[in-house]
Amino acid sequence: LNSLLILSQTCKIYDCLHHLFLFRTKTLLNPDTLSSKVEQLVKELGWFDPVVPQSMYICKNPHVGGEVTSHQDSTFLHTTPKQTCLGLWLALHDATLENGCLWIRPRSHHEPLRRRFIRNPQHFGQTAIETCSNIATGDLSQPQMIFIHETNSQTDNTDDIVLWNKQMSSVPWEGSLPTSLSCTQTDALTNAGFVPVECKSGDLLLFAGTLDHLSLPNMSNRPRHTFQLHLVEGNNANRQWSKSNWLQYPQKIPFLRLTNTSSTAIQP
Repeated sequence: LNSLLILSQTCKIYDCLHHLFLFRTKTLLNPDTLSSKVEQLVKELGWFDPVVPQSMYICKNPHVGGEVTSHQDSTFLHTTPKQTCLGLWLALHDATLENGCLWIRPRSHHEPLRRRFIRNPQHFGQTAIETCSNIATGDLSQPQMIFIHETNSQTDNTDDIVLWNKQMSSVPWEGSLPTSLSCTQTDALTNAGFVPVECKSGDLLLFAGTLDHLSLPNMSNRPRHTFQLHLVEGNNANRQWSKSNWLQYPQKIPFLRLTNTSSTAIQP
């Protein structure tokens, strides 16, 4: 009974489930079939050296499954010199308006990244961040993780900066939900340009890491669970996992590479 109670209240199980069973055992999924299908799909979409830093099992249980506010996945899974995150969102139950389906804002993946979730250099110390160490050597009274605004500081082009600031001001709901006192929550989402993506169990949604998306609470009597893989380009594609990313594997355990599950991609 206690275990069932804990499960009913769990919202997320992550971040390295693929290390536990997807590629290492055959108890839940056949790893050869999974990797070949995902590899073929991702390669057709143009990814050259896809690696898997994160996997998640998301539980939106009846009546207790909460909202997920507006965000871009690359906020949490940043790569340089450009964003390469790709989300694979597998529905394990029918996802509907009633039980908290995904809402996306079409074409928002063309917009710049708005902010990043990083390890706080005041807490970890700059040396720990540069060496991707999880042993903090800074001021431990400071928060471990912080959000910072992506100010487009990598460019000196005034036109680019103006465009970035304009797009930022047009998305005031970052980290929250579009709301309005004059209409319902779903109407507010629609007015902000979001559309619901209802899907059936077994459907797979794919979207870029800069896509603006969210989901509402599950107020129904039906669960809405999903399994998600997040991919990025590896260093064979001349892309680097950012050293300041909040997620750093201990002892530089390598990310699993989809192109060959016997080989791996190292972190910076």
